[in-house]
Amino acid sequence: MRVLLTPVCSKDEGAFYTPIFAQMIHDGALQWATGDIVLDKEEIAEKVAV
Repeated sequence: MRVLLTPVCSKDEGAFYTPIFAQMIHDGALQWATGDIVLDKEEIAEKVAV
């Protein structure tokens, strides 16, 4: 199965939003890894995949 991704924003928008989203993912993963947040990984995956 091959998945093609189409851009949903311009290069400038992507350059602006990419570090913001990366930081959000990092912070969430860090909180989860350090035990500050205890949530079911399947539930998280379902919500993030929407």
